Amino acid sequence: MFLDPISQSALQVYYTGIPFTPSSALVRKTFQRELGGTMAILSGQWDGWDASIRAISMKSSIQSIAFSPDGKLLASGNDTEGVQLWNAITGINVANLGPKEKPSCAVRFSPSGAYVAVGCGNGLVTMWDTLTGQTVIDDDEQHDKPVKSLVFSHNSAILASASQDNYIQLWDVSQGHFLRRLTLEGTVLHFAFSSNNRLLVSGCEDTTIIIWNLESATLHRKLKGHSAAVNCVAVSDDNTLLASGSDDKTVRVWDTRTGVCLRTYPGHDNPIRAVRLAPDNGHVISISKKVVAYSKISKKKSFECIWSAGQFFRNTIIHMPVWYSQIARFMTSRFVGQMVSTDEDDSTIVSDFSPGFDFTFSYNGAIFLATSLKPLSPQPPLFGSLNDDSFTLALSSDTTRIATGSTRGILQMWDPALPMWNWKDFAGLMKETLEVLVPSPDGRFCLARTLFQVALMSANGKIIKSLEGGFIATSDLIDDKKTNMAFSPDSNMFAYWSDEFRSLYTAGSIRIYDSATGKRISRCSGIANIECVTFSPDGARIACGNEEGILKIWDVSSSNEILTIAPPSPFVLSSIRFSPDGLKIVGGTSEGHVQLWDASNGQSIADLDGHGSKVKSFVFTLDSSRIIYYHEDNSIHVWSPPSAFAHSLTSSAANIDTVEMLVYSDTDSTITCRSTNGSISVWTLPKDIKSVCANELDKGSFCEMCSHQPDSQSANPHLISQSEPGNIYDNLLRSAYVFREDGWIYHGTQRLFWLPSTFRPASPSAMVAYRQKLWILTATERILLLDISAIDYRLKRDSQLVKPEFLTGKFQQ
Repeated sequence: MFLDPISQSALQVYYTGIPFTPSSALVRKTFQRELGGTMAILSGQWDGWDASIRAISMKSSIQSIAFSPDGKLLASGNDTEGVQLWNAITGINVANLGPKEKPSCAVRFSPSGAYVAVGCGNGLVTMWDTLTGQTVIDDDEQHDKPVKSLVFSHNSAILASASQDNYIQLWDVSQGHFLRRLTLEGTVLHFAFSSNNRLLVSGCEDTTIIIWNLESATLHRKLKGHSAAVNCVAVSDDNTLLASGSDDKTVRVWDTRTGVCLRTYPGHDNPIRAVRLAPDNGHVISISKKVVAYSKISKKKSFECIWSAGQFFRNTIIHMPVWYSQIARFMTSRFVGQMVSTDEDDSTIVSDFSPGFDFTFSYNGAIFLATSLKPLSPQPPLFGSLNDDSFTLALSSDTTRIATGSTRGILQMWDPALPMWNWKDFAGLMKETLEVLVPSPDGRFCLARTLFQVALMSANGKIIKSLEGGFIATSDLIDDKKTNMAFSPDSNMFAYWSDEFRSLYTAGSIRIYDSATGKRISRCSGIANIECVTFSPDGARIACGNEEGILKIWDVSSSNEILTIAPPSPFVLSSIRFSPDGLKIVGGTSEGHVQLWDASNGQSIADLDGHGSKVKSFVFTLDSSRIIYYHEDNSIHVWSPPSAFAHSLTSSAANIDTVEMLVYSDTDSTITCRSTNGSISVWTLPKDIKSVCANELDKGSFCEMCSHQPDSQSANPHLISQSEPGNIYDNLLRSAYVFREDGWIYHGTQRLFWLPSTFRPASPSAMVAYRQKLWILTATERILLLDISAIDYRLKRDSQLVKPEFLTGKFQQ
């Protein structure tokens, strides 16, 4: 786990290795005295080792992974690094193979382990020798469209590739030469070789199953029976049976010799994603979106559930706080399963089979290992958590290693031989699972919302007060997490609100608390479906906008409603903000409409027509004369009411990822934005705005709307600087602490220490710096609070504080 930092600096044994070693570990107890002068973990320390034996951070989402047949190598594929080989024991990178094109299908090892192959989005099929790293396939005959699937024959002599161009191509593995092309009427979704290497079976999008005779390169049989696309096929070890799974939610078993359908097994509520014939030829295992099941081939009607998401969530809730568990006992597994199977829910089971009977699968980050057909639903996961992270995973042939690759770019290797969790352990982990971390503007406090409560915490990690969290809605497990919490500008108060589906206590109301004590100050009621909340600059008023576009303002101390503004059209009020002088309030809708009101009487001062894209957030200049805001389409605009025009800072050529935050400098000259990929962009603000259509911005290298001429010719005349994506700065962009994508924490240019992957920030907004303390919402959705003053002592001696390169002064929050 600590190989990377220690190999770069031996002192990281003390700065990283010992501090992050679990408190119960013998090495930690032995060298506890060596912790003097290193960091202190105030919250988030491990109690014991988990099953993860190696974790590697990569630059982008991991699309596929595979173990070599002997289990010594692990291959990974993603868009940024292409295909890489890793030592499956040590985690050391063995080879960076490429290719330059983005992989479009899963990476595959040959059964001999001598070759690894991948298909790409441009139709290219690439294969490498695992010993030399040399490419061993020619580029003469390639597909015209993205490659969707690859499979090696059992004797490693042939590689088959299937593409969206409706062709299967066969390659001679030893020579790397193209052999022949098989033409289909529809796209192949999955295929498999028979164990004698004479047949190739393909499941097609047009509902058919094609069996090819490879010796004659002819169509052997065409099987019909499914009523929807065939997603997966599997051939028995003795080549007599064929199993298929389809979008029609059925599993079929066929006789390969006659082409007769022997069995049809319904039972799944979702399309079948994977099938496997057990080595005994007596059972077929099937996996759909939410269920793992098996059927006995000897019976015409057979459907036995091994694991289901409904039963898993029911058992999870039963082991939660008392009144949650009492409610869960009245729910059937099927009912809970229907609750989690919403149209918006894209969570699905991901699986991998060993050559024998064992198989592993994951759901929402929870990982399971099946070694028999016995039901797994009564058992907690082997490891992992409900962290809403999608996995690709692989099981070594001897089942001693499980590897996972996540959408966050974390490649991990796990040891399934370590003791399994019990439900108490898993429930404890779930109770600590963090949904949202909100820092106060001055950094003195943080609000942490878990699945069951909201905790107000001091800068030292102490819980000041735990607030009721209400009942957790099933949709909250799968939907984007809303903040539902906000501090006042002076950090002395905070508001917490919730909609009627989440809480039995706070439906249709906003509760306001004292930050120092956690004592409730007031409760503002009378509005439902809350979308956005903001305090006035002096903290005396609080405003709220909802899904119907209604804007309400209350007096905080008395809870009396001061003002209600009803919109002419019922668009969702997605963002609101008071001006720095507190005299005006601006709001933006889901349709991109922006309006400015007098905050005392609700009279409209000015408005802008809808941009067509949801307004995400506003900031005012310090003199309240101009408003900067951004839309969901990542465009940033400057508005000087009552002008009928808004100035677009970004042109169509702007390379801006999804914007998630704006801060404004006190110099009246720049605006800084953070994107979800971690890049920081600094823009200069126009001094005057002409009445010119915003489209004029794309006509030249200078801005036609304000005649701003940059020093160098640029397609984005207002862009001053833009950092590379991947680095993570302080949440409020006020500190020089930065987490870099190689795992190191820096202060300016000074390298401090290395973070293990499970302790790293989950997103570019997940790290908060306050003096010499760091709050981190980790990738495993837990709080990590570090006091780094002991190892950062050199900063105290500096005569001048270090600031990040993008800071130009103090920022309006």
